[in-house]
Amino acid sequence: MNSRMVDAVGDGGVAGGLAVQRNAEQSDHLDFTLLPARRCLRQRLRERLHWQDKRLMTHLQGMMEAGPGVASRLHPQNPPWARRPSYNATENYLRALTDGEVDGVFVEIGAQDGQWLSNTWRLEATQGWRGLLVEADPRNYQRLRTSPRTSSTLPVCVTPGLTVHKESMIKTHYPNTATEGLLRAQEGRSKLRRYATASEVWAGDEWSTTCYPIISVLAAFRYRKIDLLTLDLSGGGLEMTLDFLSKNKQLGSPFFVRRILYQDSQLSQFFDLNQVREDFKRLGYHMLMMKPVHYLLYHESISVAIH
Repeated sequence: MNSRMVDAVGDGGVAGGLAVQRNAEQSDHLDFTLLPARRCLRQRLRERLHWQDKRLMTHLQGMMEAGPGVASRLHPQNPPWARRPSYNATENYLRALTDGEVDGVFVEIGAQDGQWLSNTWRLEATQGWRGLLVEADPRNYQRLRTSPRTSSTLPVCVTPGLTVHKESMIKTHYPNTATEGLLRAQEGRSKLRRYATASEVWAGDEWSTTCYPIISVLAAFRYRKIDLLTLDLSGGGLEMTLDFLSKNKQLGSPFFVRRILYQDSQLSQFFDLNQVREDFKRLGYHMLMMKPVHYLLYHESISVAIH
């Protein structure tokens, strides 16, 4: 088995009531074939779970689905967000950072439909990267499942911490008079209720969902080394990033993430960026502000040069 993988369940057999089979012909990736659970996770669990508990791993792996599309259907020269300058600039940064890197591994939290404002689709389409696309909004996830992406998908809410819990989410609706750009930007912008404004709560749809620790989601994905982790969140980007890096360090660094791209629209307004940089430096990462809402962290063991 590839050293990148986390042996959360093992090479095969039954864990937590779900059968897991390994694709023996693929040494660097796992093909999860899981039978439906006889009872939901809440019914089966009677105590607080360790973040890497086999039952939790099996439950998350059971929700993972193989990529829905074919890579050749992606058109890198015509990105779906071409008229969004900020995302275009971020994409150019990523292209420069990963130039020449092939067959990398990514995890994208907040994948939306896998195309519109996705930060990983070009890596998949042109450089042979593979990964996990995570999307909590059921409507966005349906669009993701009809997209030409080839990476695995997972329909869950991801939060900081080490416990599974319930949270409310909000999806705001804009009036018909809104511009096309605003409507498209909002199309995938769901957020945890605790990060929503009063007007967003008033004008939005609210639903309750089960949220899983980010570190558990990574463990279920079974890769120890991740070349790019993107946290495309509407609220809480800094909190999620700091929490993950802190927990990972406290747990003995079970994961090595080379780069982290996270979004936080309020970071420069409410935080001292120099202090934030120092906080990340103590955790072994350097920070670059790519755009006012997009920040890149890179591990101290690698170098970054953007021209």
